[in-house]
Amino acid sequence: MAISSLDNRAFQQLLGAVGKHVVSAAPLPLDDLRERLAAAEDEELLRQELDALVALVDAAAREGLDVGALEERLAASQLSDAQRRVFLVWWRGERHKIHSQLYRQTSWNGHLERFTWRADTKVASRDNPEIGEPTAIFEMVTTAGHVAGPGGDAPHVARFELTRAQLGALLDQLREVEDCI
Repeated sequence: MAISSLDNRAFQQLLGAVGKHVVSAAPLPLDDLRERLAAAEDEELLRQELDALVALVDAAAREGLDVGALEERLAASQLSDAQRRVFLVWWRGERHKIHSQLYRQTSWNGHLERFTWRADTKVASRDNPEIGEPTAIFEMVTTAGHVAGPGGDAPHVARFELTRAQLGALLDQLREVEDCI
């Protein structure tokens, strides 16, 4: 395994870069990794291992895993024992920061400025052959500051269009949410 050959300090730096990538889609340090690892390492293997590490950090952040639950997940990984320990120490320090940044990115409480919709009839489409079918068009505008990272100070607009079937499926899911709360 290519990543397991990293020393503890390099692995901790890699975890920091992966954490930033999970939160803000910052680029991963592939060039730096290539330099640190032997030239004989397989590029595809390196990419697979890096993707697995990103998936592990992403899952831990989104699921809000505590150190014990993460330790169980790490036991199934191909990381060395030393790297598992480094990962757990890093996670203890970064868990709340990463989770709260992801929460800010996905939470609209107090940030939804405007929600508008309208019904329309499709007259032309590149992707949908159902011309003349009614569609619902939604627009949500959020206030500035709800997204961490670059552009977080500007308002964001989400626009989407749903067919009758898609709207029905969305309403079914919203009813399930309503039943839960």
